[in-house]
Amino acid sequence: MKDIILSIIIPVYNASAYLRETMQSIVENINERVEVICIDDGSTDNSLKILNEYAKKYNIMILNQPHLGAPAARNYGTINAQGDYIFYFDADDVLERGSIEFIISELKRNDNDLLIFNYEIINERGIKVGERNHKNHIFAKGKNSLLLYFYLIPPFPGNKIYRKSIITNKDITFADVRIGQDLNFYLKYLPFSKNKKIFNFCISKYRLLPKSISHSYDDRVLDIVKSLENVYDYYKKNNLEKYLNFLYFSEIGTLTFQCSKLYKYSDEILKKSIFYEFDGLIKERLKIIKKKSLYEKFKFFQLYTNYKKTKEDLLWGFPILILGIYF
Repeated sequence: MKDIILSIIIPVYNASAYLRETMQSIVENINERVEVICIDDGSTDNSLKILNEYAKKYNIMILNQPHLGAPAARNYGTINAQGDYIFYFDADDVLERGSIEFIISELKRNDNDLLIFNYEIINERGIKVGERNHKNHIFAKGKNSLLLYFYLIPPFPGNKIYRKSIITNKDITFADVRIGQDLNFYLKYLPFSKNKKIFNFCISKYRLLPKSISHSYDDRVLDIVKSLENVYDYYKKNNLEKYLNFLYFSEIGTLTFQCSKLYKYSDEILKKSIFYEFDGLIKERLKIIKKKSLYEKFKFFQLYTNYKKTKEDLLWGFPILILGIYF
């Protein structure tokens, strides 16, 4: 038996509506150098039945756990993975045809710690509504500028390939938070990925669902602060203070993005509470962030402009809250 190069880890919880499409896109791509690990997270629908159907025909490992959430499922899958590299995939996304062949060829050719690809964004009906590419990384000249570019990349896991030995040796896990799980893992991994490569090649389709956590407008969004605090604690524990400035950039972008969705909240008291907390953190980071290179100054300008624009948009929602508290 050939050594496994890539382990695809898929947490599954009540995903029967899209699971067949996802699994079909996976099995059409895999070969003998790839293993697929599906973790059933206590599903109560037909998800486990669907997984078993595919496991009978293909080399798919099914692990079971009570409903502990996606972070625990991914961590469980990682422990059992045999591949040199890990690919975390969601049970409602779609893998593009030819993606694994391309990924494997690159892993054989280059000794990279992190591979990042393009992806499409689709709605619940599978219709394309957007895309994410990384053409602009060519403007990040120099080691620090390029690293900053990586810190500002969306943390969606379905377009990233991680080296398992780094995950294991550096004790990198998905934190048990309700939101910001992917961000948490990605930010903890980045300082250790010395050889990173971006490919202008689309490998997956990310499905946006109306009832997903990212579209749930309640107090769960506050867990993004817990997620970031966990990252800061990890940096301190592992003597990664020299990367904190990059982390400040990422935090400003993340919190500003969350603030941009506040107009959708129906609970005005909760909306104000979230804004106060996020706005205070953003202003703290804006004051201490360092801007040495031209690229850092440019990204700071972008982040600050987005922050101001977001506050101006929110002004009409609760003007008394915002008046007089501009940075």
